[in-house]
Amino acid sequence: MTREELLSVLDIDNGSDFQYVENMADLVESEEEITEDALATVLAEVEGETFIEVSEGYFGDLMDHLPDEAAEAYTVIEAIRNNFRTLAGQMKEDPTSLTRLCEEIVRFRAWFTEPDTVTCTDEDTGDAHTESIMDAVADHRLSVLDGNNWTFDFGNIGDYPIDDYIVNLGDLQYVD
Repeated sequence: MTREELLSVLDIDNGSDFQYVENMADLVESEEEITEDALATVLAEVEGETFIEVSEGYFGDLMDHLPDEAAEAYTVIEAIRNNFRTLAGQMKEDPTSLTRLCEEIVRFRAWFTEPDTVTCTDEDTGDAHTESIMDAVADHRLSVLDGNNWTFDFGNIGDYPIDDYIVNLGDLQYVD
């Protein structure tokens, strides 16, 4: 994928236009294969603080809509969100942070969109099927709105490889 193709997927003219939660949703949820190189050329034009705000909004919404039975997925997504925040915050000072952020985004996308990960069961009919974490979250949202009685088994989400848990000490606050 080229830079121009990625800009088209994100529906923006350049990286500095990456300012909205919808841009993050387009990036993470796109069916297109997105390469780290194309991603790096676009994200190099995004202010770290802007990326943090956009990703915080996306992950906050995502975690707010996970079903109760997705505690393990919630924990993994929270760790990923923290890594994104720290890496984006370090982009000005550490040139390797952009590369590492792009690697994390590509890895997250693969994990989040992996088919046949979550088992979804219609409690009224007993029918079940498997789908990606991304699709299960969308179906959970829909079931809340339409009142259908679905359960979601996130027990097979697999291990998400977090090589380093990156925390900016400035993000930590003492709570009394």
